[in-house]
Amino acid sequence: MLLNLRHQRPVGQGFFHTGSVSAGERSPLTYVYDCGAMKKYASARDREIAHYLQERAGDRSLDLLFLSHIHFDHISGVQMLLDTSSGVQVETIVLPLLDVQDRLISYARAVAEEPAVAGDEFYQTLVINPSDALSRFNPRRMIFVRRADDWGAPGSRGPGEPFEDGPDVRDLRADRWKLIGRGRLERSPQNLRKSDGDDPAQVMALIDDTLAFAVVSDSGAEWILAPFVDPTVVEKRDLFMKTLADARSVSVTDLELWLSTTSNVKTLIETGLGELRAAYRAIQPDFNVTSLCLYSGPLSNQPTRKRYHHTHFGRWTSSGESTRIAWLGTGDAALLPQYRSRALLNHFGLLLDEVGTLALPHHGSDHNHNPNLLETIDPHFFIASADKYSNWRHPGTGVVQTVASMGRFLSVVTSDERSRVTEVAVLE
Repeated sequence: MLLNLRHQRPVGQGFFHTGSVSAGERSPLTYVYDCGAMKKYASARDREIAHYLQERAGDRSLDLLFLSHIHFDHISGVQMLLDTSSGVQVETIVLPLLDVQDRLISYARAVAEEPAVAGDEFYQTLVINPSDALSRFNPRRMIFVRRADDWGAPGSRGPGEPFEDGPDVRDLRADRWKLIGRGRLERSPQNLRKSDGDDPAQVMALIDDTLAFAVVSDSGAEWILAPFVDPTVVEKRDLFMKTLADARSVSVTDLELWLSTTSNVKTLIETGLGELRAAYRAIQPDFNVTSLCLYSGPLSNQPTRKRYHHTHFGRWTSSGESTRIAWLGTGDAALLPQYRSRALLNHFGLLLDEVGTLALPHHGSDHNHNPNLLETIDPHFFIASADKYSNWRHPGTGVVQTVASMGRFLSVVTSDERSRVTEVAVLE
C-alpha cells in the first residue's frame, strides 16, 4: 500500500505545498513543491513554515524540494525552510533549467510588483547563479530539469510501456526514490560545494522531464513525482532582451555575450534596476517565465488497485473510494496558448485520468486561463493559492465561472489558516 499525505498551506499570495509518500514500514519520502509568498504575506509564510517544521516532530530531513520557477512569491521561504540550524536538511533540490534571460525577467517582474524585493540578498544571488545560491544549504544533489523531445512522462502511454533506464539513470537514486522513464541524464563536471567550501556535494545533474522520481511499495505499487517543463515563451523573451540592449546602447548579441559572465549578471542586478524595469514594462502584462509542473500520483498502469481519497478543504470534507487520487501542480506555467496546453496534455497523457486535484496555473489568473485545459483534465477539485494584492483578481472571474459550470469544487487557499487543504490519498 502507498499513502500520500499532502497539504496546500495558507501563505497568502504565494505557493507552499508539502507532501509525503509512505510505503509499508519504511520511512516516508518527504517533498515540498515551492515555498514562498509576496512580502506582504511574509508573516503567514513564516507561520506555515514553522508549522511544517513542528509537524515533522524532530525529523529534519527533506528528500526532495521542487522549485517550479524563481518568482519571489514561490521561493521567498526557501531560506527559512532550509536554514542550516533550524530548518530541514534537504537531500535533493529539483528545478527547471533557466537561462539568464528567464532569471532576469523573473527578477524584473518581482521588483516591479514589490520594489522592496530589490534588497533581498538571497533572491539576487538566486537570479545571478541558482546553483551557488542553493548550494549554501548543502544538498547532496541538485537536479536541473530540461524540456525533452516528448516521449511523455512514465505511465503516460499506458500499460506495457517500456521504461529505458541506462546506467547513469539507475545510479542516480536515493534511499527512498529512484528515477524511472526514458530520457537523458548528464552529470555536471562541476561539483557543488558546501557553504564552508570544503566537502563537495555528491552530484549536480541535468535530466529530461521525461524522467520521474518513483517510490515503490513492497507489493509493487508505484507512486511517482513526474515533472513537466513548459516550453519557453520565446517572443516576449526576445522583446525583453531587445529592450534591455537598447537601454544599454548595445546589440542583443553583445548583451548576451556580456551576460554569459556571472559577474556581469551581478553588475546588472546591482546597478541596472531601471533598465530591467523598462525591459519588463515592454512585455507586460502578466508574462510568465518557464515553469516546472509536477504530477504526484500513481502510475497509470495500475488500474486494478483500489484508490481512496480523504480531503479537508477548510471546513468542507470529502471521503471515500475514488478513481482519481493524484495531484497536479502547474506553478506559473503559461498554459493559455493552445500549443502550450497541448504540450502538457500530451506529456502527462493517461496520467491525467488519475488527477483528482489540480492547482490552477498562476494562482487562478484569468490572464492564464484556458477553459479547454481544465475541461480536458476534468479533476474533481481545483485549488487556487491566492490572496488580495493591489488590483489583482486571483482567482479570476472567468476561472471561477468555468469551474462552477463544470460542477466542480474550487478551494481558494489564502493567508487564513482556515483555508488550508489537507488530502490523504491511498493506493492499495
